[in-house]
Order: sequence, then C-alpha cells, then structure tokens
Amino acid sequence: MLFAKTNAAPENPELAEKIATALAFLRDNDLASFANGSVVIEPGVITANFMSYETVAPVEVAFETHDRFMDIQCMIEGKEIIGVADRATLSEKTPYNEQKDITFYHDPETAYSQVLLSAGTLVTLMPDEAHKPKIAVSGPETIKKVVIKILL
Repeated sequence: MLFAKTNAAPENPELAEKIATALAFLRDNDLASFANGSVVIEPGVITANFMSYETVAPVEVAFETHDRFMDIQCMIEGKEIIGVADRATLSEKTPYNEQKDITFYHDPETAYSQVLLSAGTLVTLMPDEAHKPKIAVSGPETIKKVVIKILL
C-alpha cells in the first residue's frame, strides 16, 4: 500500500533504489524474530527501527513530520490507525528538533485521512505528510511494528 500525494515523491532514481532496498528487507526477513531496537540496513542511509507499544486514543498523540528522512511504517503484529494530513495545513505544537529530525503539530481543524495498518501492511510517509501513529482501532492493544527511516 502506498498512501501519498501525487507530487510527494518526484522522479528520483536514487530514492527509488533506497525504497527498493527497504522493501526487500521487509520482504526477505522474518520481521517477528527481531527484538525491539535498530538494525542498520545501509549505514547512514537506511535504518529499521523495531518497536512495540500500546495503542492509545487519538487525543493522546500528536501529528509529526521529519525533514531529512522518509518513513516506511510496517505492522508486524496487531493493528493501529495512522492519521495523515498535509503538513502545510497544520500549526506547529513543538518546534523542529534537528537531533531527532521531528516536529510535532496540533490536530487540523478539518478532517484528516486515516490509514489502517494491520499485520503485513505498510505505508510510506514523505516529509510533507504529517502522520499521527499509535491510534487504537477499537481499544488499546499492544502492537509490534518496524519503521524504516530512509535518508532523503
């Protein structure tokens, strides 16, 4: 699954190659066997961050964006909703943290898209696509997922 604005990823053969490498990692490995933590796929360029957490109500999480990296978020176990909104439509809540490559935002005043991630599904998120992960589907549940960070 790819959820993106049509102009989010301009033609970029180098980026396409990085995405192909990340997708091959997802396809060719037993993702459930990885412990929480980071796995370097391509030093300084592609990292897989394995994590487990409890999903929460939408009011408990904020939208976020990253300037230097795109995300590929892939669910391994469980399910969650990820809110997605155009970064340009949001007001900043917490300024950009360069060390963590993250900015947090207030919820938009209008509706935003929601993507359901269940085991074996993924979504790609570019810097202009604010995302709000960790949202519970029908109640809190512990999930396991991997977020692959790709340097742009």
